[in-house]
Amino acid sequence: MISEILKQYAWSLYDNLGGLIVLNVVWVLVSLPWLCGAGIVVVWAADVGGEWSAAVAVTSALLAVELVIFSPSSVLLFLAGRRWARGEVADTRDLLRRLPEFFARAQLLGVTVMGGSLLLLVNAVFYSHRVDGWLGTILSGVMIWFLVALLVSSMYLFPALISRSEGRQGVGAALRHSLLIAVDNVGLSLILFALGVSGLVLATLTGVGILFGGAAATVLLVSVAFQHVLRQYGLADPVEAPSPQSWRDLLRPWQM
Repeated sequence: MISEILKQYAWSLYDNLGGLIVLNVVWVLVSLPWLCGAGIVVVWAADVGGEWSAAVAVTSALLAVELVIFSPSSVLLFLAGRRWARGEVADTRDLLRRLPEFFARAQLLGVTVMGGSLLLLVNAVFYSHRVDGWLGTILSGVMIWFLVALLVSSMYLFPALISRSEGRQGVGAALRHSLLIAVDNVGLSLILFALGVSGLVLATLTGVGILFGGAAATVLLVSVAFQHVLRQYGLADPVEAPSPQSWRDLLRPWQM
């Protein structure tokens, strides 16, 4: 499945590159309040010293990233990614008009992910510092693995939230469906998570990458994979993107 996903992703990226860049810039502008909030979290954590400074720094960095990624503005990217993955056109103005109907639920999902991450990290730090011996190490490691599971399953939160055309998917249903999909597709989910994190890190390190397409490209990958998973369960929408063409067609489009 991963080969088919990557081929369709490459074609979707190729066909919608211009729109993807424009939408990414729009996403950055819409996300400014959450970006400012993330900056405040990081600056506040930098002032914390002493024994807990490293733990606070790691926790604040993760929460700052989650604050932006799981903000309501990111639904804009997933709405576009869903259309591109189905071979449809994504009009930015139309997507902006649809954004308010998901705002409250998306923000609640973001707060849920941040709250879960904070709780697990606090527990991990507590066990590693306050419980001596191998027991503390084991309990701390368990908390970290739970955190990884939370982050991996959270990839599917917004795709699950917008998966119904009428937009009535609830917060509880989105949480449940994202977890079930991650558990039932562990290998695929881990690969997607690794690719997504790597892409975002590279885009951030380049400076302009995160502004001009990095986030939207990562969301497109998750959206394509989510559509494949839905089709595997027989739940895909009637309108589907055509089967991806070969890598040779992508590299040599003049021979198509």
